[in-house]
Amino acid sequence: MNSGYLALNIMKNLIAQGIARKLIRFEDNEKYIVYIHQNKRRNLDNPEEKVQADAFLTLVGLWWRQHARRPNAATPDHRHPGRADCPLQTGTSGAVGWRRTQSV
Repeated sequence: MNSGYLALNIMKNLIAQGIARKLIRFEDNEKYIVYIHQNKRRNLDNPEEKVQADAFLTLVGLWWRQHARRPNAATPDHRHPGRADCPLQTGTSGAVGWRRTQSV
């Protein structure tokens, strides 16, 4: 199988997961990507933005898979408004609050 074809399918899958998890959305016929939790809009005409989108979605996907395997893993602290929904998304202070969901 062609590695370029495989990479394209992986990226399409990451994008679909990012949209389904409400992490990203596209605007203006996919010219812009919007990172929803960070409230950042980036122009995808810039090749570096495509690399950053790929890296972001890959890292978030890895975190989600790891979190799904460990039911009592640390989860974001939702008691503080403006805090992150996952460890890769920080609040306005730049800090991520954590708490245990169950005792170990």
